[in-house]
Amino acid sequence: MRHTHDWNVPGFGDGAFLEHLIEERLIAVHYDGINSWIPSDYTSKFGPSAIRYLNACNEAGSNAYIFASYRIGGNIRVVAGPPLANSKRFLTSYLANDSAPRVKMLGLDRARSREISLAEFPAPFLLPPKQQVFVEWKQCKVLAENFVLGARPNPLDPACYLPGALEVACEEYLRLTGALKRNLLRVGGTLKGFDIVGIGPKNALITAQVKQRATKRQIRAFNNLIESSGIENGHHYFFSSKESIENYQYCSINLIDTSSVLALLAESRDYGRNYLERLATCEFSDL
Repeated sequence: MRHTHDWNVPGFGDGAFLEHLIEERLIAVHYDGINSWIPSDYTSKFGPSAIRYLNACNEAGSNAYIFASYRIGGNIRVVAGPPLANSKRFLTSYLANDSAPRVKMLGLDRARSREISLAEFPAPFLLPPKQQVFVEWKQCKVLAENFVLGARPNPLDPACYLPGALEVACEEYLRLTGALKRNLLRVGGTLKGFDIVGIGPKNALITAQVKQRATKRQIRAFNNLIESSGIENGHHYFFSSKESIENYQYCSINLIDTSSVLALLAESRDYGRNYLERLATCEFSDL
């Protein structure tokens, strides 16, 4: 859940309503300027899904877990905890003010929710939803489960890494195996379609795309991108889970299992498990 607006709620100054949500352990969405718990009543792009998630969490109670970020000024604060069952409400009724914005709210279990820090669990600070306000956090499911259970991530499991961290691991794998000598662009998101771009032996162009899980369509699209690029002196890699890449063969790209990437780095004297553990947790507390 991502909060970036305070909606000019009556009786609250700039940023004060978001502070109130944090203190009272509440999450909130706006969408469409209506009071309704029926997803089909919403016409905005992400309104229906946000209401569905609110309804589901309201029913699930302690069987769900929410990470809620609040941007206040230039700072981000994060509260984490299970939702409180049957706690959804409209802001108009919460404030007893019918002129209040049509905000929909849900409570967290105060006894089991708390504010967390960047050093404690960086994922919700580093990887909030890009467009949608309220989503199922599939991208960080294993990381979130480890946090909730108090378990350390398995540094050999690709699912325990943020996407950006897995890209770094794959870049270091290419460097360790001698395939990559120098970077041309920073890892991740600089050039559409490529997560790693650099120079290899004999001045060959090295490109790669990294995904925790991939569909056959995504793999084929990367292969087609390489074939249509006209690159003659190059080596190209697609990194993903073993389940994603097995049984696929493409003539223009090398398919590499991300588990094998982590295993090689763990065995390397230059990297080792300690490096992978820091990469998986993105810990900053002792820097």
